[in-house]
Amino acid sequence: MPIQVGWDDDEKTIILWHYSQEWTWQESVEAAEQTQVLRHSVDEQSVVVILNMEFTQTIPRDSIRNMRRLLHNLEPTDFVILCGDNAAVDVVTSFLRTLFYDQSNRILMAPTLADARILAQRLLSVHD
Repeated sequence: MPIQVGWDDDEKTIILWHYSQEWTWQESVEAAEQTQVLRHSVDEQSVVVILNMEFTQTIPRDSIRNMRRLLHNLEPTDFVILCGDNAAVDVVTSFLRTLFYDQSNRILMAPTLADARILAQRLLSVHD
């Protein structure tokens, strides 16, 4: 599957979506469903979902609209970090921040996966 979803840390506080190739809207829906299962397997703790799109250059038609399922399934204390320094990340971030204007402070960007992981740890340490 072009989007691999799983825990990125032993504490089960960071969920990583790793995009390995071009993807479809259905695959983003499946990734959101997998995220929901992971999210509900832990307590009321905050989690951060990192969407590692460093190697993604295009966005399939209708996929962004369907990504809204991701935020609908997260708790109010959770965050999403879109990772990558490219136009695809800029477009997805802008769309999600517009769609979820009242929650836009929960949608962040980082240029690399390493930067996203550092940002995630900072966010989680503030919300402990």
